[in-house]
Amino acid sequence: MNTTRVPPCADDRPPLRRRFMVYYGLPHLTHAVVTLPMALFIPAFYADDMGLPLAGVGAAIAASRVLDMFIDPLVGSLGRRKPWIAAGTPLLMFSAWMVFVPGGQPSLLYLLGWASLLFLAFTLVDLPHKAWGAELSTDYTERTRVAAWREGFGALG
Repeated sequence: MNTTRVPPCADDRPPLRRRFMVYYGLPHLTHAVVTLPMALFIPAFYADDMGLPLAGVGAAIAASRVLDMFIDPLVGSLGRRKPWIAAGTPLLMFSAWMVFVPGGQPSLLYLLGWASLLFLAFTLVDLPHKAWGAELSTDYTERTRVAAWREGFGALG
């Protein structure tokens, strides 16, 4: 039996339950599954297996990330969190499929377009998810627990 107790929050509310932390953190597992291969495997896959120039692949992926400078602040200002997570999830799944399993002979423009959509969808899912975590408690220690659970699942992914 686990006798570890989490202290009450500073505002005397009980701490968030472990089950809730698991439910909150679990989606972050899939976030890492999508983004880590973009850095580790996709450049070599498109260059070696698809025959595209490595410098062009790197430029396409970098350009798709540059769009985040404009998209992230916009998504952060959109308001309600959960609808954006719900809207971004199917787009994230579809764009990940298109990047990871391209049909035929993809071009650099193909990679740029689908990688841009993938990162847009990732922003729609990830940014509101993290902001939601910060809203779950006003207590510093509790927010740290929330972030630790989320990032733990991300590391697992």
